[in-house]
Amino acid sequence: MAQTIHVVVDLGQGGRGEKMYTFFARAARGTSRCAAQDENGTMLADLHTLDAHLSQHPLLASLLRTKLIPPEPRPDLVARSRVSQLLNVSAARRYTLVAAPAGFGKTTALSTWAREARQRVAWVGLDASDSDPMRFWAYVIAAMSVFVPALTGQALDLLQSASQITLLESLTSAIIAALGAQADPLVLVLDDYHLIEAAATHSSLAFLLAHAPPQLHLMVASRRDPPLNLARERARGSLAELRAADLRFTVDEAGDLLNTVGVRLSQAEITTLAARTEGWIAGLQLVALALPEQASIPQFIGSLRGSDRYILDYLVDEVLAHQPPEVQSFLLKTSILQRLSASLCEAVTAEPNAQQMLEQLEQSNLFIDPLDRDRGWYRYHQLFAEFLQARLGQLYRSELPGLHLRAAQWYLAHQMRTEALEHALQSSDQRLAAQLIADNATTMLPDGEMHQLLRWIDALDDEAMRAVPRLYIIQFWALATTSQFDAAEKQLLHTEPLLMQIIESGEMDDAKRELRGELHLLRAAFALMHGNIEQANAYGKQAQGMLSPSNRFMQILITWLKGFQAILNRDIELATATFTKALETGYGSGNAAIALAAVYGLSYLQIINGNLQSASSLLQMAVRRFETTNRTPSPVASLIYLVLSKVLREHNALDEAQRTAETSIQLAQRWGNIHILVETHINLARVQRAQGQLDVALETTWEAYSFLDQLTNTAWLRMNITSERIRILLAKGELDEISTRVEFYRMHIGTLRRKDTLTMPLRRELEVLIYTRMLLAQAAGGAAPAALAEANELLAEVQQRVVESGPKERLIEVMALQAIAARIGGDQPQAMALIGEALRQAAPGGFIRVFADEGAQAHLLIKGYHELLAQGRAPVAVDPGYVRALLGAFPQALPAPQEPPAPPRASGGILSERELDVLRLVATGAATSQIAEALVIAPGTVKRHLHSIYGKLDARNRTQVLERARALRLID
Repeated sequence: MAQTIHVVVDLGQGGRGEKMYTFFARAARGTSRCAAQDENGTMLADLHTLDAHLSQHPLLASLLRTKLIPPEPRPDLVARSRVSQLLNVSAARRYTLVAAPAGFGKTTALSTWAREARQRVAWVGLDASDSDPMRFWAYVIAAMSVFVPALTGQALDLLQSASQITLLESLTSAIIAALGAQADPLVLVLDDYHLIEAAATHSSLAFLLAHAPPQLHLMVASRRDPPLNLARERARGSLAELRAADLRFTVDEAGDLLNTVGVRLSQAEITTLAARTEGWIAGLQLVALALPEQASIPQFIGSLRGSDRYILDYLVDEVLAHQPPEVQSFLLKTSILQRLSASLCEAVTAEPNAQQMLEQLEQSNLFIDPLDRDRGWYRYHQLFAEFLQARLGQLYRSELPGLHLRAAQWYLAHQMRTEALEHALQSSDQRLAAQLIADNATTMLPDGEMHQLLRWIDALDDEAMRAVPRLYIIQFWALATTSQFDAAEKQLLHTEPLLMQIIESGEMDDAKRELRGELHLLRAAFALMHGNIEQANAYGKQAQGMLSPSNRFMQILITWLKGFQAILNRDIELATATFTKALETGYGSGNAAIALAAVYGLSYLQIINGNLQSASSLLQMAVRRFETTNRTPSPVASLIYLVLSKVLREHNALDEAQRTAETSIQLAQRWGNIHILVETHINLARVQRAQGQLDVALETTWEAYSFLDQLTNTAWLRMNITSERIRILLAKGELDEISTRVEFYRMHIGTLRRKDTLTMPLRRELEVLIYTRMLLAQAAGGAAPAALAEANELLAEVQQRVVESGPKERLIEVMALQAIAARIGGDQPQAMALIGEALRQAAPGGFIRVFADEGAQAHLLIKGYHELLAQGRAPVAVDPGYVRALLGAFPQALPAPQEPPAPPRASGGILSERELDVLRLVATGAATSQIAEALVIAPGTVKRHLHSIYGKLDARNRTQVLERARALRLID
């Protein structure tokens, strides 16, 4: 049978929509249990089960449980077996769309079907605020995780992704993988999907639909067709559709409805009423309420005219007009609330006895449903709420700001900061909203909730921003840490004079001192970004003396700034002391974010010195502490997982490295820092390459590329991606593809070397090593005889830099490549000497992948060195156990490299093209420095070429070498 996806999004439980049909559904929770069948065989979660489940997971704990439970129809609900049968038939398709205008009973039809279906059903009730991708997927994962516990692991960490679809595919992929591992099907119900507007949310759901495993069944209920590639699904025959024509009441169903509520009409009147309302369920329900008040029922029915909305307004007006003034006032004032509790309603209306009023409204069937068994929370039907809100705006517009303000204050007192701020922003008291944002930023900044902060700040006017000037600082850091550097710098230049004016006006107090400290820190960060270390130091010292220890985010920044300034100044002792002190402070105070920042700095220091074992222990300890704190994950942790994944990969713990790499991506997505996202994807591609998943690794590099459009100054990141892609192509043996790139790199590297031969910044160093590997691949294949000499020259230059100041891993990498070059060139003794020294340097840190990544050539070298160790003839002593472990990291079946040629004899082909160039200049009498200048190479490289020429021609000096070269007709 074809797979069926049922998605029901219930946006009606707090948003805007048609919940009129559930006017008769009193939403009692019944006896359904999580992961246990009810009397119908259906598996649904109840409120208490949800509460117990979600409270175990910090990212889900704040979600409203009532949005995850379908309304339970009353026993006297009109049975609609016809509609239920249509939904049953739709189960044979991939995807079911229930689309109809407001008031056609979509929610009731789906909730009834869900309770009758004999399978697991996850229900999500969405409202307008759930358009945000993070909130949308939070509720979807919360609903499904009751039945699929695996979703509370990997997928949870992606809940605060940015709104770009490229950041959400990993989340949906994690969901797909978790569902694919299930033995039983799961129905996901999404209702009122028309309230979802964010393109990223649509795209991510479309991705889930396109790749959903057969275990997932999706139903979408909406007032309009969602942008989910419906045409494609229709063409594939995988889409079942229920429209208004399928949902509208028949004459018989209209009669059943009226009889159920005690309205007795003749068959002719029922037929006329059904025709007048065109089977529109909301209209029929309102008529049922209005009829008892009518003097002439036939005249009333005959007067129904106009559009659905006109009928709705007219009928609701009739219903509202017959309520006592206190009921009308309560309904209007509380209509601003998506969900109602007695305490909240009393705060908003400033009237007592709200619980009694809510129960009275329920007993009167006034379009209100309880959301839990205890009647603690209620909601209005969406169309009724829309009407009330419109009437509130007409009658009490001047009271709206005060109502929203009181709602904000109640939510704030109950630690519901998102709801508090949403109402504060509508209260016209923008200063309150601004202060709430600033107060919450203390937690939200270190927790990575940057996008929410920016959305709130963008809603403030200039006056509110000036009233709470710290918001300018918050806005800057939120922009900068989400990689919006140009916007951050522009914002700083615009607001710095204003901030200084505020700081310098009047007497200096604690608030101004803190603001000045934050401004100094901001200046220090920009100075460091622009390479002005001395100025960064000065600003950083000033900031440190002004900032409060309780300001977590700023203390993190101080730690990083001071530590990495020391690293740039090559003051490793100060850097170590700074990060060590910060680590002790972070762990001692329970400030995980500061501790993680310190761990990142300390592990970085260990790694550049080649102490991988120490770095691994430090990182593993941090991860264990982090994972047992049961708190909202800090985005700083993405860096910890990133570095740990790199260390695990180098130690060849590839499965663990992959899991850690994926976690780093998830946390980086929550952070929204595009730079970190690119780096985490590059790292994952490297892990996948090491696992032999070369095509998958290539796809991951394309994902990394996809983020670059959101950044400026991407040269370094782009070069890292390119480097990894070339290494993947080399591993795949695609030499034709490589050869097309060689000429470009030859010209590019030549230009770089002419500009500056010896000074090699990291980017240039990386480019040189990319080119060198391509040259060695060509040389090994015999396609480019001059390639080997050029590769040796480049490696000598890189080695000179890394010996002086480079990280240990780079030095080992260069020596390994030099050994491969020697082997390709047939100089086996030199190859063994180089690989031996590389192994000696690598053994204490347990380096594995730096050799294993070089493939078959490195394998033969290390195998040969292992034999020399066994024979006692190795030029450098290395632990044999380490070498054996290293050999075990190579795949069993490696492509055989071309065997190195025999040591060359004096003949016309003895010297490389570059060596011939050097020899010809020697013949002119050029000094070493002149040869270097003429060939645009380092003097040290010239000396190495001369040494090689002397050896090949068995000469001891220039005179002898020229004599032998002329005898062999190498020169004239």
